[in-house]
Amino acid sequence: MAQAILSHEDIAVPGHAPMLFHPPRLVFAAYISLHVFGEAALECALQAGGSQSLGLLQKDARTGATELGEVGLEESDRDLRPPGPGPHVGVLLGYDQPDRVKPGSFGAVSLRLARHWADLHNYSLFVEPNLGRLSAVPEAPVWDKIAAVRQYLPKVDVLLWMDLDVLIVDPARRVSELLRRDRQSCARTGQAEDDSVLASKGDDIFLWAATAEFAHLDSGAYEHREPDFKLNLCAGAFALRNDPRSFEFLEAVWRQRHSQNWPAEQGAMWRVLLERPEMLARTCVLPEGVFVYESLESPGRALGRPGPFAIHATGFKGLGADKRRNEISRAVCNAVFSAKGGCPEPQPPEM
Repeated sequence: MAQAILSHEDIAVPGHAPMLFHPPRLVFAAYISLHVFGEAALECALQAGGSQSLGLLQKDARTGATELGEVGLEESDRDLRPPGPGPHVGVLLGYDQPDRVKPGSFGAVSLRLARHWADLHNYSLFVEPNLGRLSAVPEAPVWDKIAAVRQYLPKVDVLLWMDLDVLIVDPARRVSELLRRDRQSCARTGQAEDDSVLASKGDDIFLWAATAEFAHLDSGAYEHREPDFKLNLCAGAFALRNDPRSFEFLEAVWRQRHSQNWPAEQGAMWRVLLERPEMLARTCVLPEGVFVYESLESPGRALGRPGPFAIHATGFKGLGADKRRNEISRAVCNAVFSAKGGCPEPQPPEM
């Protein structure tokens, strides 16, 4: 039977107690006091030592409320949620321009689906609207997602990054089900040499990622091979455990950020893992039938595949790709919200 992450002990930093009382949850208690006791009580809470974390919460909440409002998400969305019985899970998406999430766009649909999934399972939703502008020296947005992950990972036990063209098709699935540890589920790149190492330290996995083995189009499935794909791991959807090794990995990837051309940050992730077998052995690359299915097929074909948690609407570029992404996102949204009469997002103008 496939193993999954099920408890705080699976998520905690090796050699340390599980993160049962990390600062964000203490911040949540302070946040509740705002409503119960008013601003005076909040000021007392700040003086009691939670001011730094609460300041981060206020900054994130202001940014999130403004940006999420543009795509129709409710004011009630917040970065932190009440502690639950399992690990504190965060879901992070980001963009560089407001047009990426204009009403009806596939980006707006992606955000709505992510918000719906987070609400179902009491996960924290983070939205970073400033990719490309997170540091003093501007970086390409694809690189700034590494900076964003570094920024938000300390707030949770597990953080899942998803590109805006990743669309959740099965929101009933929980992170504890998705993030497996057994080699049968985790060594599925189609590259025998890499598969022999992946998840060989399955009890200590820190990184889970989507496979990049195939791209599916109506004309057929295209298998990614070396030398272009040195490691069939996709940076469009990945999860990291709040663990020192995760930050070491992110720092090593970030140091290669001056490589602007494809495969950019994805290629940097490949290089770091291939150069550090001890990290590759603690990495899980999940198969497309379980985690993320890469497709720019017609919506009926893309949604007809049983098993995936999400569809990554990628495979080629250009106006035709954006049109197909809108079609797929609309079909996914209608399916997920079918019980409520279909997708609540307006139709994009180009459709």
